[in-house]
Amino acid sequence: MKFLEPFLPKLYLVIIPSSQGFFLSGELRKKTKCVKRFESQYIADVESLEKQIKVFEKEGAIAYVVLLEIEARQGTISDCHHLEDLDASSIEKVCVANTWGIYIDKDDLFDTQRRYKEVGLDLLYSPFSLLNYLHKEAITKEDGLYLLLLEDKLFSAVFKEGKLLFSESTQLKPDPLADDAARLQRYVQSIQTSIKYFYDAKIDEAMFIEKLFVADALALEIDFENRLEEELFVSVHREDVDVAETLVAMSEAVGVSQSFVETRKKSVLTPELIWLLGVFSFLVLVMISSTFLLDHAITTNTTHLKNLQTNASAIAAKHEKVTAEIKRLEALEKLRERITTANHLKKENVKNFFDLVPDGVTLTLAQLRGNTLRLEGVVASKRHFNATFQRSLDSLFSRSSTKFTKRKDGRYDFKNISIMEEK
Repeated sequence: MKFLEPFLPKLYLVIIPSSQGFFLSGELRKKTKCVKRFESQYIADVESLEKQIKVFEKEGAIAYVVLLEIEARQGTISDCHHLEDLDASSIEKVCVANTWGIYIDKDDLFDTQRRYKEVGLDLLYSPFSLLNYLHKEAITKEDGLYLLLLEDKLFSAVFKEGKLLFSESTQLKPDPLADDAARLQRYVQSIQTSIKYFYDAKIDEAMFIEKLFVADALALEIDFENRLEEELFVSVHREDVDVAETLVAMSEAVGVSQSFVETRKKSVLTPELIWLLGVFSFLVLVMISSTFLLDHAITTNTTHLKNLQTNASAIAAKHEKVTAEIKRLEALEKLRERITTANHLKKENVKNFFDLVPDGVTLTLAQLRGNTLRLEGVVASKRHFNATFQRSLDSLFSRSSTKFTKRKDGRYDFKNISIMEEK
């Protein structure tokens, strides 16, 4: 479920040991932004710490427990790839920027892991890592003494041209009765001692401490800077820091690269998330099933509709064909009736026509084409033809003309053309 991690909120729980117990604080972060902060609270023992962490872990899908190890024996190595006089079998080391390194005593580290076994640790940092993170930009640009001030603890390191020359961790004796002035004086004296140790070590006799860079987790008064400048003849650059918030930012920035423990395997599938995923999966299944059924219904209905449209088109085509056929048959019937009537009339007309042929007129040709009647025959005299038959033709047709040719026997051949013009 690694792919889910970038999208889930991460809870960072920071443990800072003190002489009397622990300070526990936390941040809930999403995409490198703080969405909720849990104020620091004092916890007296490990058992109470474990219970409180379990309460906090419910706030985020993925929780990381971060410990600032200030109790173990530890120090720095100027060359991470060369252990100098250290016994490699008795220490654990991490490299910083692949140049210098930080080490912790193996036995002390083992004791720490056993002590927090039930709590569970994901990241364990040395204060020297924190010091480097707070001053990383200045270290590459400015030579000087870099300091981290914690409660009853002082961590110092000298850098020249970005390279580590010297480091020191100082345990201050707790004094609950000391006032602010006495407390301030203790830290000034401890810083003086660290500078003296550096000079006594004769690591770089050409190096002279002129600048102090102070990361102050104690919120000391402005007099602290003045005292340092007056007594040590140095320039001081002091910055108030929130150790817990800085450790969270550092955890996101450097991760396990400077941690002395491996991060525990994370299961994003908490009971609550499993329940939510179950509900989500059920809803997705219902949506997919509904979508499938709806798609199937739409497809079926679409197919049925297309079939209906096809059938309707076929029926419409058949209806048009039948209608056309009916019209054709009706036209044929009317034509038949008209032809029948015309034929009947023609028969009657022919019958009537032949009844009109008078005696003395002999027909040799009678031809009817359309509206034109052509007659040929023999008649005894033109006068008889014109007085009888011609009159009948004139009454029946719009125009009628006859030509006569005299025969040798005294009779006449005639040719008549009669036309019935439509009105």
